Amino acid sequence: MEIMRDFESKSGTIASAVVTRDGLLVAHNFRADIDARKVAAMVASAFDSSSRASRELEQGKLKRLLLETEKGTIVATGVGDRLIFVTLAGREATLGMIFIFMEKAAEEIARVMG
Repeated sequence: MEIMRDFESKSGTIASAVVTRDGLLVAHNFRADIDARKVAAMVASAFDSSSRASRELEQGKLKRLLLETEKGTIVATGVGDRLIFVTLAGREATLGMIFIFMEKAAEEIARVMG
């Protein structure tokens, strides 16, 4: 998907994917050795659980999910009511730039897949 490739080149991220809120893979730019369908299911589950925790704690709608790991950061954001856009960034990536470009990419994805 051109939107994801453009996002990755601007943001400096390693890979990205669009998944449905129920865990189905729509599109991805992951390496061949990564099971993208499994990642889609896990991201959707984590996003759903985090959304429910946010509501339970009366913090409103979840904007993004951020997972910091030893090797980098995984960021997921909702795209409308049906989709999630997720990206993988290395340790050297700048989160502020990722957030800016991710918001723009999510808007484009919503427009195209609306």
